[in-house]
Amino acid sequence: MPKNKVLQHILISLIILALLSFVTGLFTGLLFSFRIYFGLAYLFILPGYTWLYIFFNKDEINEAERFILTLPSSIILVSLNTVFYNKMFNLPVTTQNILWQNLLLILIPFLIIIIKKRIEKHYE
Repeated sequence: MPKNKVLQHILISLIILALLSFVTGLFTGLLFSFRIYFGLAYLFILPGYTWLYIFFNKDEINEAERFILTLPSSIILVSLNTVFYNKMFNLPVTTQNILWQNLLLILIPFLIIIIKKRIEKHYE
């Protein structure tokens, strides 16, 4: 998938999340609905989606399969990540700790992709 297609999907997803948040916010409060929708995307979509780019090449699975595998893989990754930090570093399970751990879980695949591209460029 070309880069501009991926950016287009991300932009469309953000617009849909913002619209859902706004419509729900009319009834529950805008900040509350914003936290719910973007929090769900942050916990249940982004980790699995980014790690699926590491596990599978672009040609191995299409975007529909990648999106379907995103939810279960995100749930598994976030759960295992939380348990790992709790048991290994004796870090308490709090909202703030889970948010920081999840951010790290999302950023690691980007670093792997950047390093992989630099290594491929070096050997060309």
